[in-house]
Amino acid sequence: MVLGDLVKLRAMGPPDAEALWRWNHDPDVMRWMDEDYAQPLALTVRWLEERQRNAYGDVLFGIEALADGELVGLVRLHGAEPETGCADLDIYLGEKARRSAGGAATPPTRCGRPAATASSGCGCTGSR
Repeated sequence: MVLGDLVKLRAMGPPDAEALWRWNHDPDVMRWMDEDYAQPLALTVRWLEERQRNAYGDVLFGIEALADGELVGLVRLHGAEPETGCADLDIYLGEKARRSAGGAATPPTRCGRPAATASSGCGCTGSR
């Protein structure tokens, strides 16, 4: 767990599947995704049950508001290449009511280190 002023980053698991499924059916979230379609809830549950524990190459954290404990989004670092120091960083606030509302909708990277932001400038090109 990583604790910030307004949010904490915590491990995600099967109890978070419904929120993740709901976010992935939101057109405002999905328009930024590489996938063309959202998965059924059963596949989202299975993915969270079967995914490996967080490790260097794939780390998934839920963004939880400290004020009320609501899961409001996620942060995922994946596709890490130790040789280049590059990885893909996904950050999104899935709860529509929390977007542009201040509080827990402030940049989730506040609870991380600046080098962990999407603009770290690792020089990677192309898409995975």
